[in-house]
Amino acid sequence: QKSKLVNHEYMLYDPPSNPETENALDQLRGIITKDAAYSNLRVHSVRKDYSLELLVQFYNEQMIPHFPLEDERDSLEDWIYCLDPEQVALYDDEAKQGPLMDILLLVCSCNPESEGKESSISPIILAGVAFEYYQKAECGLISYVTVNPSFRRRGIMKQLHPLAIQALKFLHIHCHYTRNGCIPDNEIRAIFAE
Repeated sequence: QKSKLVNHEYMLYDPPSNPETENALDQLRGIITKDAAYSNLRVHSVRKDYSLELLVQFYNEQMIPHFPLEDERDSLEDWIYCLDPEQVALYDDEAKQGPLMDILLLVCSCNPESEGKESSISPIILAGVAFEYYQKAECGLISYVTVNPSFRRRGIMKQLHPLAIQALKFLHIHCHYTRNGCIPDNEIRAIFAE
């Protein structure tokens, strides 16, 4: 029964599996290129489907180059602490009430030179949005927005940013449901951006 409860809780927070995500992906497929190699796009929620490999790849390829000063960016270790389910399971009561984090990544899982064939190389991360939900304040914060330099000025963030806003709203519902066993009767109070 515990596994059913966990699955039910996560049904309330599943950014990649909603109609708005599919609509955004359809728009992005048309925006990015006519090349079939880029048609295999997906939105990946690091919180929902934790992948250390994707997290490290995003951090190294986009966070460090876009935010070269260490004071401008969170450490990778902090992100792992916030997103790795094994780390989250060790939280004390105070940490459980702290902010929840997610990163939505726009990922292409095939090689542009492979002409649609399976590839063993790392996926291409086209863009990412990192955000936090503050449970006590019932507010969200968009903390980092990055786009791979090869894919800038194509409207990618115009499609991905609203998905992050929606994901924050889902985190609000998820947190309230997990704590109280019901859907909240209020919306998220505010969403800020750094």
